[in-house]
Amino acid sequence: MKFGICLPKEHCDLAVSAGFDFIELPLGGTLNPGDASDDTERAVMRSLSVLSLPVAAFNVFIGSDHPFVGPLVDDADLKSYVEVGIRRASRVGATTVGIGSAGARRIPEGFSRSLALQQIRNFFALVADSAERNNVTATIEFLRPVESNVLNSCVEAAQIIRQVGSKRLGLLADTWHLDYDEPEYSELITQIDIVKHVHVASPCDRTVPMRGDLEFLKNYFKVLRRGNYGGFISVEGSTEGLLSQLSETRAVLEDAWTLSAGQIAI
Repeated sequence: MKFGICLPKEHCDLAVSAGFDFIELPLGGTLNPGDASDDTERAVMRSLSVLSLPVAAFNVFIGSDHPFVGPLVDDADLKSYVEVGIRRASRVGATTVGIGSAGARRIPEGFSRSLALQQIRNFFALVADSAERNNVTATIEFLRPVESNVLNSCVEAAQIIRQVGSKRLGLLADTWHLDYDEPEYSELITQIDIVKHVHVASPCDRTVPMRGDLEFLKNYFKVLRRGNYGGFISVEGSTEGLLSQLSETRAVLEDAWTLSAGQIAI
């Protein structure tokens, strides 16, 4: 299993020192897909070529200034943004782009929910088409209701994925957004076949996992193994006060993955 971490690119060397296999960066802020010019693309590629870890994944795909739900949707703008963003991600060498983007998908008050869901399907069909042409896998991240008013469970997100019907569109399963009242992850297990990327964090406060999170991670990884998960795992959590302890985070991930197969005891 390859383990990565979501960090600003300025902290890439810390991820290297801690032993991570890759770094995951915010797509919108890193690849600047709102500017399709060749000069911008060359500058983006230069800035990433010096990193000491591969950029295997991107998150934070699109901001609220490019809504794909509601009366302000601009189809031409979205088509350009998606194509430029995914093409640049592919050029960098990323295999996965994650799309949570709560602001861009928020259903405005009073707007038809059925129309919003159709807009969401249309957007992810556009994303899937670009992903297929650029050999990248795009993932939909379900979000807690406090963050988004649509696609709040893995089942809801999976319904969109199955309706679009592309092998290049899958599910991003972030532990922070799972229902902790369901310790057996019964809902996620029903959709495990389409999980294509995973985010993990401490369940207490969404910081990067530490030794105390070993049991939690082990149990979650068991679910992934049950579904023969073959993607990558990224840490997405606050590093405030913990940047010097990322080696412990990396070690805990490795131990939890091994324990989830019943190979060692700690």
